[in-house]
Parts: sequence; structure tokens; C-alpha cells
Amino acid sequence: MVNMSPNERITVNEISILFFIIPLILFGFFGYLNIYAIILESLSIILSFIFLFISNINIETKKINYEEIFIITGFIMVFATITFLPLYIYYKIIILTGISAFFIYMIYKFRNNSIYSGFERLRNPVLIYTIITLVTFSGIILANIFIKYGIGDEYIIDSYASMKFLSGKNPYIPENMSGLFSYFSNFNLDYSTPIMTGGYVHIMDYPALAFIVYLPYKYIGRFSYTIISGLSIIPFILIYKSIENKKLALFAMMSLLINIPFLYVSYAALIGILWASMLMISYYYINKNIGLSGIFFGLAVSAKQFPAIIFPFMLYMIYRESGLKAAAKWVSFIIMVFLLINGYFIYLSPVHYIKAVLAPEILDIYGIGYGISQISFLGYAYIPKLFFSIAFFGSIILFLILYIMRYDEFKYALFVFPVLIMFFNYRVLLQYFTYWPIISIIGLESVPYARKIRIDLKTVKRVSTYAFSILLVLIIVFIPVNILHENTVHFDSLSLERGDNSTFIYVTVTYTGKVPTEILFRGIINQTNYNGIIFNENKTIVYPGETVTIKLMPVRGEKIPSNFVVRMVAYYKNNLGYSNYMVKNNKVYRISDLLYIPPQNKLSLNPIQP
Repeated sequence: MVNMSPNERITVNEISILFFIIPLILFGFFGYLNIYAIILESLSIILSFIFLFISNINIETKKINYEEIFIITGFIMVFATITFLPLYIYYKIIILTGISAFFIYMIYKFRNNSIYSGFERLRNPVLIYTIITLVTFSGIILANIFIKYGIGDEYIIDSYASMKFLSGKNPYIPENMSGLFSYFSNFNLDYSTPIMTGGYVHIMDYPALAFIVYLPYKYIGRFSYTIISGLSIIPFILIYKSIENKKLALFAMMSLLINIPFLYVSYAALIGILWASMLMISYYYINKNIGLSGIFFGLAVSAKQFPAIIFPFMLYMIYRESGLKAAAKWVSFIIMVFLLINGYFIYLSPVHYIKAVLAPEILDIYGIGYGISQISFLGYAYIPKLFFSIAFFGSIILFLILYIMRYDEFKYALFVFPVLIMFFNYRVLLQYFTYWPIISIIGLESVPYARKIRIDLKTVKRVSTYAFSILLVLIIVFIPVNILHENTVHFDSLSLERGDNSTFIYVTVTYTGKVPTEILFRGIINQTNYNGIIFNENKTIVYPGETVTIKLMPVRGEKIPSNFVVRMVAYYKNNLGYSNYMVKNNKVYRISDLLYIPPQNKLSLNPIQP
């Protein structure tokens, strides 16, 4: 048993980042309609959590060659990506042969030496770090300015809210935001957030800093997004400042360069880069200046709700390291900054403000993304959304108890827990995981490597038994729930009608519920779009025992391919029924096999969603 060196911990951190990227690749090729890909996505996220956890805990581990794991994982990712790309077989063979030779050489080269050994031989790591940082940062800014990217509804909501604020209106009152889609009439509704009762999210549902940073939008338009992209330099600076060994800092900086989701959200100027940068600065100052740490945490939680997850963990760390007085001071600075930014809107309408910031959890919106929630919103099993809310908040409590009980071992793992916590959220997007490895890496050099602590195996067995017992109880509860649950909408048939520029879908359904209800439809296809096909808002009221035929058209009027597989979902507030169809040469076939693997479609790595 040995303690991990700083460079080993950084290597393991980078392995976890690779496992975060795998779900993006899988979804890009297979979309939602492949149960095996969904299982692999979930396992990849869990493995990423495990590696990230190992890199941050203060315990002895077995001697493992993490460099080989890193190289092999990277090889599998690249090999799989090239294999599924729509290239001629001869090109694939040539490329895959070259890639295989390169990775075999890498394994041979580092069989006895670490990857970090190459960095140790560098003579001027500071100059190299500076050059790479400036080149990467310049590339992000230029890409933001000149390369077109999909605009998610986060952009238009925040931008519109800033304009409403400048015109003297409170953006947290829904009526003031009702003109959102009229103002942005060219917005692609594929990137919207549909509501389970019809329509799309148009309310301001983030704390105030999220739209305040877009105040320049009224004057400089989309170039205001470049200001957000500019924040991407902060992680580069903080890694350099927090790691004294500059060769090690250069090695740690590689974690930013291989973190494709981070590079994407930086260039696409998602608001996540704002809260993550502020949280990272707060963590950097946690032992240096408690007041500054509180100020930047207040800024982070004023931009988005995610930092609230880590609040109790950071609070306990400060209490253990610096005492109750320092913890109280930290909290007071957070409250001061938060109220300075949000207090005005809370004063204007506290009910509207509270409803708005809680909307992401309480609003009935589409389930999308990665993680185990796919089993629910795709209809593989009946699991109510309430289950995921309980699992989400319950996991925060359980991890906090574990953190308090085993603080000495898990002190630096506080930014690891949100990975598994977010995994239980109903909407799980890749950028929810992107920032935690980056934030945690600035503390890896501080883990006390000389101190050797062993985990009590009895404690591990006891905790594992409790966790398994809870899982077993949930399985026992949900098996009869699934057996007894019956869909109230049954699909009888589906047919197509093609026009010159659009396609209409006719669905015939029978409703067996006990009370009348409205009904809407969603089409899940393997075109790697998070929302699937969004149909027009022709709400139909159906009555018990009634059979109706409903005409559907994609909301943007686009033409549907001649060959595709679709999982039709009937819903209103909750999912009401499902059916699978395959369209081949415009002929419709019903599919009864739930584990049917549809043909793969073009690769799309566009993770734009708030």
C-alpha cells in the first residue's frame, strides 16, 4: 500500500475527465434509443466519479499504473469515435492502424516512467505555461467571435431579462418575460426547454447575476457573450497560482486542454463558466482570505443555483480548519453579496423571486440528458420525477454526513460529491459535471501525502451494506409499482403525410384514464437532439374510453427523414403512454422489442442546453 504522489493524483483527475467525455460520444452516435448506450453512459459517469474521488482522498492505495489507464482509456475513446464515424472503410483502416501504433508506442514508452517525467525535464515551464494559456485563451475568444454556435434558451432568457431590467421592469414576473420568443423570433425551438403542460420555459429562473452580466447586450449584441468567454482564463490562472511546482502546474493545466466540454462551454459562453470561475476563486482563497472567499462564493451562487450544493461542505471545512468565527464571517460575506445583487428583486416580489429560482426543480419540464433518469423519461420503467428529487436532496444529506464523519480522509473530496449528486437529477447534462474536476484540481497539491490513513474495512462493509439495503428497498418498492402501473394512452397506429417542405404525422390513440385530460406528444429519435422532435402545440382534450386521431407537425415544419426510428411519447404533466415505430422508405412498422437497437445516425457533439 502506498500514498499517491501529486502527479499521480493529477493523472487520475485527468482519467476522470476522459470518462466524462465518453457519454458525449455515445450520445452523439446513438442518441436516446439504445439501452446499451444508456447503460454505458451511466457506468462511465460512475467510473468518472470513482477516479475523481480516488484523486482527492487522503488514503493509501494499491500501486497502480495510472498512466496506462489514462492511455488505454484515451485509445478506446479515439478508436471508438473513428470506428463509428461515417468514413470509407479504407480510410478507417489506415487511421485506426496509425492510432493503434501510436498508443502501443505510448504504453511501451511509459511502462516504467510516468507521463509527468517528460514535464520534469522542461527547463522553462513558466514560459511554456504562459504561451499555452495565451494561445488557448485567444483560440476560445476568436472562436466565440467568428464561429457560429447553437444559441440555447439560456442566452435569450438572460439577454431578454437584462433588457427588461434596463426598461424598468422586474424580469422575475412571468408576464414581463412573455414576449421572449416574439423578440427572438428566429430562435431555434430545438434548443428550448419544453414544459410538460405545453409551451416553453420563458421565465427568468436563475439568480440575478445571470442576467446582469448580459446588460451590455442591449448595446453590443452577441459580443456581450464574448465577455463571458473571457472568464475562461481564470482556471488557467488559478491552477498556476495554486500549485507551487510550476512543472506540476503545467501538467495539471493539461486537464483543461483535454476537457472538451470545458473548452466548448467557454467558447459558447455558457453562464456555467461564470459560477464555476467564481467558485474556484472562492476555494482558492478559503485558507488565505476568508472574506474574499465569501465574496466570490456570493457571486457564484448569485449566478446559478449549483454552488448551493457545495455550500454545506465548504462551510464545514472552514469550521474545522478555522473555527466557528471564521465560518460565521464567511457566511456573512456570502449573504451580503447575495443580497446586494438579488435583494432588490426579492424586495420587489419575494414570491415571484423564490418561485423563479426554485423553478428548475419544481417546474414540470422535459426530462433530457444523461444518467439514470433516462430510464424514466424514455419509459423503460415507471419512475416518478419525485424519486429523482428525493434522491438528489437525499444524496446531499448522505454525502454531508459522510464528509463530517470521515473529514480527515475526505477533506479535499468536497468537490467530488456533486458529480454523483447531479447524477440523480432529473435533467442531467454534461456541463453539470464539467467544472468539478477543474475546481478540485487546485487542491490536489495540498493533500498531506506523508500522512498514512487506512480506511477501516468494517466501516466500508457497514456503509456498503446500508447502501445496498437502501437500493434493495427501492427495487422492492418500485417493482410492484411498475407492475401495477398502466399507461393511460395506448397508441393504435401512426402514419405519415409528406408535403413539399414538411411532414405531418397522424397518430391514433385510445385513452383509458378515469378523468378527461389534455394530451401532447414528443418524438424521441436518434438524431442526437436532446428534446427529440418537438411537435406543434395542438392540445387535444381526450375523454375516458375515447379513441382519437391527431395531426402532428414538427414545430419548425422541418421534413422528417424517410428512414428513422421514433419512440412516440404521449404526455401531459406526466408521461401517459409510449410506442415504438420504424419508418423505412416511408413505410411505418411498429416495433414491440424495447431493446431494439436503431441504426446509428450522424455524429453530433452539440451539448447546448442550460
